[in-house]
Amino acid sequence: MWSRRKAGLYVQDALADFYPDVKALPSPIAQRKIYRNRLMATHLVGFGGGTSAVSTLKSYSFDGTGDFLDVNDSTNWFFNAARFTADFWIRMNSIALDFQWMGQGTDSSNLWFLRWDAVDGAEVQHTDESVYSKWNQGATTGWSADVWYHVALIRGWGGNVDDWAITRDGVAVATTTSAAAIGNLTSALKVGAHPTGGGATANARMDEIRISKGTAEWTADFSGSLPTEEYANSTYELTIHCNETIVSGTTGSGATFVDSGSTGHTVTEVGNAIRDTSIY
Repeated sequence: MWSRRKAGLYVQDALADFYPDVKALPSPIAQRKIYRNRLMATHLVGFGGGTSAVSTLKSYSFDGTGDFLDVNDSTNWFFNAARFTADFWIRMNSIALDFQWMGQGTDSSNLWFLRWDAVDGAEVQHTDESVYSKWNQGATTGWSADVWYHVALIRGWGGNVDDWAITRDGVAVATTTSAAAIGNLTSALKVGAHPTGGGATANARMDEIRISKGTAEWTADFSGSLPTEEYANSTYELTIHCNETIVSGTTGSGATFVDSGSTGHTVTEVGNAIRDTSIY
């Protein structure tokens, strides 16, 4: 007969041996959460170990027609010349179109953004009035539509604060060296749109969107240890699980909510940005 302790240990051991399929639906984070919920429902029933409904698993869907998330301005996005990480899971509807992933900026001389280029693949641009840098993968090799990928922009790659990398599923696909600082940009952070309004908005689904200020979360390839759980709340400067409680409105119609990060920023849906419970 199961005791609570025995059941709990069984669940922990089973989760430790679980390896998601990073190419399958739903996303690896959601796969693990579904597996955990099933284990808990089976083994912890009657011990107060109930599970949250699977319907809480969501991603944000952007259809490329002006959809994005607007996150209020904060000094949390003032990276200066220090280490930082911006990462998320993304499932692109097409790789034949250019569109934005994430960024912040006040004008063309003061901004940073991460985007998809239909010719050059994953691309980053950043400026600080005097220093301009644009770097990318140089090809779309290894990317496909309708596949979930973990993407990270990391400053501090290899342990050197001036070394940058874009990673896909834990492997660097583009790197550069730049001493450029990212200033205290007094504008909203945008997820799925160009920071100053240029270019097309995202044509993709995005999930588990995070920013870590002052930290390079990874400094070398980490394909063997991709994140498979929701990030801890109140640990990072930005954490969007895509299932936060809506404060006002209805998703798909300009709803607002507060992210799950350490500060709590107001996030506003723009355009047709909507939470999707079918692909997460």
